Amino acid sequence: MSRMDRKVKERIFSEMRDSGKLEQDYVVGLMDLYCDKVDEVSVVNQYKRARANRLIASFKDENGVRECFTVKEGQVSTYVNISTTKEIPLINDVIGTLDKHVKGTSKSLRKAIRRKEVLEGQMSLKDLDIKENVSRS
Repeated sequence: MSRMDRKVKERIFSEMRDSGKLEQDYVVGLMDLYCDKVDEVSVVNQYKRARANRLIASFKDENGVRECFTVKEGQVSTYVNISTTKEIPLINDVIGTLDKHVKGTSKSLRKAIRRKEVLEGQMSLKDLDIKENVSRS
């Protein structure tokens, strides 16, 4: 599948910034209009890989905690059961991936909470600017 044209991406992002929300079907429609036609075999393979990833991600221990994760070994995606593997580099890869996800999710959570506070009148935009500048320092 080819990369999305930069102009299409910019238009979609611009509309998201301007409106605050977009329906998924609208974005898909824009992509249908402006993106290259896809290779059906490639899309089917991508779909199968995504389903395989979701299946492996649903593998959990008796307490409902996820055990299996996908890591890259060179160009190959490999599934790792962190409870049974003996390969420390693979566990380190999983730890690195999870750490990035946690940090990214935490930043998004803080941003959503700050936005909610602004909308509820608990914090002014000026307070938000001050708070963001302090946290970046």
